[in-house]
Amino acid sequence: MPRNPFPAAWPSSTRVAVVEYTLKSAATFLINALVKLTLGEVEESGADPAAVLGIAADPTSQSLPGHVSGGVLGESSKIGVYVADEDAEFSWEVQTTAPTDANIGVAYGVVKASNVWYIDLTETTATVVKITRLDPVNSSRAYAKFGGGTVVLQGSGGGA
Repeated sequence: MPRNPFPAAWPSSTRVAVVEYTLKSAATFLINALVKLTLGEVEESGADPAAVLGIAADPTSQSLPGHVSGGVLGESSKIGVYVADEDAEFSWEVQTTAPTDANIGVAYGVVKASNVWYIDLTETTATVVKITRLDPVNSSRAYAKFGGGTVVLQGSGGGA
C-alpha cells in the first residue's frame, strides 16, 4: 500500500523542524500531505506546486490540542508541519516506474494520486525534490530532499 512522504534522515543530529501554523478554514488533507502557505494559512499543495511549506505532521481531522479557540481551551485551528528545507531528507513513493541509480541527483516534480503524494519521474520542468538515494528495502520508494529545482521553499519565515 503506498504511503505519503515522511521524514527519513537529518544532517548530523538536527531533526526536521515541526512548526505550528494556522490551518486554512475548511482545509482537509491527510497526515504527510504536501502543504503550502497561502496568506499565512496552511492548505494542501496543488499539482506542480510553485511553492512548498513542507509535509503535514498532522491530519486536518486532528488539529493541535491545548490552544484557545473561540475562548475555549481545547482543539485549535493550528497544525504541525515538517518544514521543508534543502537539508532534510524525506522518503517518497515513486509513481509508476521504480527509480534507478540514474535518478539519483536529478530533480523531479511531484504528483498526487489517490490521496498519496509521489515523485513524478516524468516531470523534469516543474521540479520540487531531488532524489538522493534509493530505498534498499522498497524498490518503489526513494529518498529525496526539497529544492534543487524550480520550487520556492516557504519555511524560512517561521510559524504563524
